[in-house]
Parts: sequence; C-alpha cells; structure tokens
Amino acid sequence: MTIGTNDDKSGYSISGAKTTLDALNDVAVSDILTTQMSEAYAADGTAPTLAQMQFMIWSALSEFSIASTTITCKKLDGASTAMTYTLDDATDPTSRTRAS
Repeated sequence: MTIGTNDDKSGYSISGAKTTLDALNDVAVSDILTTQMSEAYAADGTAPTLAQMQFMIWSALSEFSIASTTITCKKLDGASTAMTYTLDDATDPTSRTRAS
C-alpha cells in the first residue's frame, strides 16, 4: 500500500491492492439475508449470539410441546430438544422459567 500526500498537506491519497475490508464492502444485504445460518442455541444463563437468539425465538414460538409444568422447545428437525421451560402451575400458569 502506498500513502501519498501533496506538498501543501491539503489532501492525501491511498492506493494499493484490494484488502479484506474492501472485500467486505462488496457484500450485499441480500447476501447476508439469504445465507443459511448454522443452527445453535445458547446455554441457559449464557448471553446468546444474534443467530442463537433467532433460533431460540423460532423454537419457543413454533415447535414446542407442553406436558404438565414443562414446555419442551424443539430444534429444526421437530424432534430434538433445543431447550425446556418450567411453568409455575400445570393448570393455571402465569409464568415460565428456562430450565435448560
């Protein structure tokens, strides 16, 4: 990379080979929004990544079963357990707490 300046110090120019940052500038929003994510879930009590949070929300809202005081949220395959919650009451629940 070459950094040059003119004699009056009023302007600078940078020239050189394409860098990793330049390559990132070539990524379009559609490239990000249409790329599959790796399925992952944060452990109980651990701050999730954005991707983990999206899978956790999907699981909690769409693929789950309720048995007594336990809500079991499923992974994308619809069978494997992603996480579980405990309800405060089996017949009239008012809250849930993540159990695993």
